Amino acid sequence: MLTPDEQIMKAFNDIDSDGDGYISPSELKAWSDANDVDYNAFDKIVSADRNFDNKISAEEWRNASLKLVNAGVIKFNFS
Repeated sequence: MLTPDEQIMKAFNDIDSDGDGYISPSELKAWSDANDVDYNAFDKIVSADRNFDNKISAEEWRNASLKLVNAGVIKFNFS
């Protein structure tokens, strides 16, 4: 079983379809559609783009996701 941090980073790597180390809005939308996830549920993660470069780095993703996991807002269930 993966730790919450490992699950968060697995999700990041799954969503980062072009492997450039960033999640773009189009990658997040495509992943959400393919996995039947409400794209709007990721509003708080999209707001993690702290430097406003229109992409989410692994660090931005991890920090925002950990806050949401710890608050019980989202869950990652990878094994």
